[in-house]
Amino acid sequence: MKDKTWEVEYDGYRIQAINKVQYFPPKTSEMLMIDDEVIEHITDGGFFTRSVATVKCTHELNGIERHIELRFAPKTTLPSTGCQIFVDGIKVGGDDEINYPDPAIERKQFEKGYPYFFLTKGLLQLGIPYAIGMTIFASPADSALGKTTSFIFYALFFGLAMSWFFWSSLKKRMLEIGDAPLEDEYPWPFDQAPEVATLTTRQVLEENYPVLSVVHFAKDHSWAFTCGKTNASEDVKIVGMGEMLEIDPTLNTIASLPPGYTAHRRTVGGEWIRSIAE
Repeated sequence: MKDKTWEVEYDGYRIQAINKVQYFPPKTSEMLMIDDEVIEHITDGGFFTRSVATVKCTHELNGIERHIELRFAPKTTLPSTGCQIFVDGIKVGGDDEINYPDPAIERKQFEKGYPYFFLTKGLLQLGIPYAIGMTIFASPADSALGKTTSFIFYALFFGLAMSWFFWSSLKKRMLEIGDAPLEDEYPWPFDQAPEVATLTTRQVLEENYPVLSVVHFAKDHSWAFTCGKTNASEDVKIVGMGEMLEIDPTLNTIASLPPGYTAHRRTVGGEWIRSIAE
């Protein structure tokens, strides 16, 4: 049994993603744990170990229902399994890049049904190319009728077999994904749009200081995301709200902060301590 673990601190909670692979007999399992408690666990056994899997659940973190999603897929640069951790549609931890199929495209493929999947995936993409190769190299001396018969047989047989194999995998993926919102279907969490200006500091933008202090101003409902290490005017920078969330996706945990309040934390992913702004 081979185990791999990814973890991230999020709003004071430790979220863990675990991938277990057993080769004899083949079996793959994925697990979501929060603060060492198993929240979701899925297992798949068969002739092959799967390379793509999704674990989704809704769990309460600090009184707020959060959609947590684990995506497992091969890494783009190395022949090994990678994982990405999402909360409310925002990536908060895990590997930078993995070959995870687009859920929106997969959902559209599944909704069209197996006959369409067989024609486009099984027959056109797999069956016909395989039939051409087999007809040319496996039956070079056959008559025209024999080659035509072999071509049709190879195209249909291989197309049906492979399309059913991939369709079964797609069906399992749709059961894993379920009806939860896709990544781009989650609402923007803040009361100000992504393109609205916000304040931050030079240290956050240029020196990779963590955002440890947040202010939601009462007067105009604007925001400030700072490192909490400087109050010098020359260190103040203006960026968009969306850019700040790209820099630190865990900032979405403080989106519910009311106007006129401030919040502080000790580390990225740590619990926010809220108070009335002075």
